[in-house]
Amino acid sequence: MVNDQRPTRADYYRVLMGALAPETLVVTSLGNASYLWAKMNDRAENFYVEDAMGLALPLAVGLAVAQPARRVVGVEGDGA
Repeated sequence: MVNDQRPTRADYYRVLMGALAPETLVVTSLGNASYLWAKMNDRAENFYVEDAMGLALPLAVGLAVAQPARRVVGVEGDGA
């Protein structure tokens, strides 16, 4: 049974958006994670990795290693 009191993915994304500096790179993976993030916070610093289950984290780590002065956040979808 769905409980209306539970936070939604959009609720979590709003909190994340408020915590990110403008230069933060955000890597998302899979459908819902990418689609909603793009709808709520589309910007040039986002990397939308579609149809690549489990690859947002390795890509985020690689970006963090390549650009150590920038903050990088990886957002995986359900099942990844």
